[in-house]
Amino acid sequence: MKRINFELRILKALSSEKRLEIVHMLENKELKYIEIYTLNKEVTMADISKHLRILRDAGIIDYKHVGKDHLYYIVNEKIFKVLRLIDKMSL
Repeated sequence: MKRINFELRILKALSSEKRLEIVHMLENKELKYIEIYTLNKEVTMADISKHLRILRDAGIIDYKHVGKDHLYYIVNEKIFKVLRLIDKMSL
């Protein structure tokens, strides 16, 4: 049951196009909150914060404090293996 709950939490967090975009933005790099927002101007700051919180609650991303900034990063790079596998399924 714990395994299923873990999988559901990850899949639910990835079920948003905007959250998937954010995950891909963080591949191989860390970004400040303002950088993530700047690259997503069509979404409000409140919505970006909500998306980041959902991804963080799912354990996909986290942040560290750098001065006054939050620097977001991927917690486990294996998430990209999962996304690539899903991409291969569409072929």
